[in-house]
Amino acid sequence: MRAADYDDWVTETGTAGIPSMGLNGDILVWNHVTKRRHELSSMGIRVNRQTLQKQLEMAGQWDF
Repeated sequence: MRAADYDDWVTETGTAGIPSMGLNGDILVWNHVTKRRHELSSMGIRVNRQTLQKQLEMAGQWDF
């Protein structure tokens, strides 16, 4: 699970009618040799107060 204050993983997003959740700035590429995705860069999207509270509640991490 991602850190509650680093990435926004609860905001509803999606394109072309395909629902998905979260905002993420990671750059991923497909490697045809390994048949896996590889992460080139990890850029967290900082959350606002409301999103942070929701994520802390969902993760059961209010103590943090």
